[in-house]
Amino acid sequence: AHLVSHFNQLAFIPLFPLLHEQLGASFIQLGIALTVFNGVSIIAQTPVGFLVDHFGSRKLLIVALLLGAAAFIGFCFLSTYVSLLFAMAVLGLANSGYHPADYDLLHGVVEESRVGRAFSYHTFSGYVGSGIAPLLMLWLATTFGRSIAFLIAGAIGIAVAVPLAFAAQL
Repeated sequence: AHLVSHFNQLAFIPLFPLLHEQLGASFIQLGIALTVFNGVSIIAQTPVGFLVDHFGSRKLLIVALLLGAAAFIGFCFLSTYVSLLFAMAVLGLANSGYHPADYDLLHGVVEESRVGRAFSYHTFSGYVGSGIAPLLMLWLATTFGRSIAFLIAGAIGIAVAVPLAFAAQL
């Protein structure tokens, strides 16, 4: 899930030149969309942390993964600047749930003697997501088109959420 979190953070940025051309949005407008993502993430982080404490980390992590997927898939079909702003807000809300939920999960299931290693794998997976997002999104968009790239980005979140939903209770 941490890989997905970081993937989502960088999935739109390498496609800014394409979005600039296809949406007719200026680079300043695209930067504003990125600001919407980060602003919603910042504002929602603490309230979502309370929700994790109340409803459980596993449920909130699944919701975050599916919400992020919905943002990408929705933008795949609604391709306007306003829909980009909405998708970035939804993606920011999804992003606000990853860290409270996955840190709580790790803390709850990992033995004390292995917490350092678990957090290292957690951090590494985030870097992997950051590393593959630009290359994968550029390749997908140039090979199959922007809509397919965003559809696959959404499918990645679903692919992680489904096994988590059906796994033994964590």
